[in-house]
Amino acid sequence: MKKLLSLLVCGLLLFGCSDKYDDSALRNDLNDLENRVAKLEDLCKQMNTNISSLQTIVTALQNNVYVTGTTPLMKDGKEIGYTITFSKGNPITIYHGKDGQDGEDGTTPTIGVKKDTDGVYYWTLNGEFIVVDDGKIQAEGKDGTNGTNGTTPQFKIENDYWFVSYDNGTNWTQLGKATGEDGVGSDSMFSGVDYETSTDYIIFTLSNGTQIKLPTWSAFEALQRLCNETNTNLSALQTIVTALQNNDYITSVDPLTENGKVVGYTIKFAKSNPIVIYNGKDGADGNTPVIGVKKDTDGIYYWTLDGEFIVVDGLKIKAQGTDGNNGVDGSDGVTPKLEIREGYWWISYDNGTIGRN
Repeated sequence: MKKLLSLLVCGLLLFGCSDKYDDSALRNDLNDLENRVAKLEDLCKQMNTNISSLQTIVTALQNNVYVTGTTPLMKDGKEIGYTITFSKGNPITIYHGKDGQDGEDGTTPTIGVKKDTDGVYYWTLNGEFIVVDDGKIQAEGKDGTNGTNGTTPQFKIENDYWFVSYDNGTNWTQLGKATGEDGVGSDSMFSGVDYETSTDYIIFTLSNGTQIKLPTWSAFEALQRLCNETNTNLSALQTIVTALQNNDYITSVDPLTENGKVVGYTIKFAKSNPIVIYNGKDGADGNTPVIGVKKDTDGIYYWTLDGEFIVVDGLKIKAQGTDGNNGVDGSDGVTPKLEIREGYWWISYDNGTIGRN
């Protein structure tokens, strides 16, 4: 590219010595070329920024990181992309994806990610998996069994051609021509960023059709609230079973309201302390564990997880507060407790000493 500019400048100097020569056309060509070079440089920077941002998104998905904010990125009064912030890590910038006008000879390479049959996201080039040394390059941050670890792909433009590197710039592979007669093309990695359809997810759509959904911080707060309510319900359920065992009885049931809606009930007993029970709600996504109790053939109530008796060290965990006549068939345990760690449900059967996911 620089050689071509030098030749044009020399041509201007030679012909500029003549008063009769009209060099306006040549000057226009030079200006057009300079504009295309500047656009290509900007395009290359945006592509590398988008590639780095895409890897951050995939890693955030893998590590159950939440989106805390999506802010439009403006330039000259126009929206050109977004700034995305996360619950962990640095913010990223995403530039709008647009269909490129590649020109007669130029072609803009399209980098993306795609989930393979092993459930792992790998880098793609023009829709095909990138294969180096017989292995696909993972876009995720940890080792897999069927892929090789690789750094984020990088692009550069040299001698009018696109080059890509898969080893942090140590080696470069030539791709297609970067310049054409009519234009320079544009980055088409991201075809859309949807942060308005749902308050629970941000949906990133790539040009190859791949969609990546990242949960928002409001979704995490709702999930944490659900976890707290579930633990309250577990404690209340044990109180109910113990009240049944001890021939206690209910003295009152009062609706519990929040923002004008009934969200649960406060229940009072003759002997036991009052309890709060929250209404059950269907979850939008994910797998919310269902904790309950069930009477076994020995007449004792035991804790269940997703409909099956909870068994620890070969013994079922009793939901009743005291041993019964058939207590040898079960083990005394505290009320199960739930918590959320790094986007996963964890349960403890020993008052939080040991957690299981």
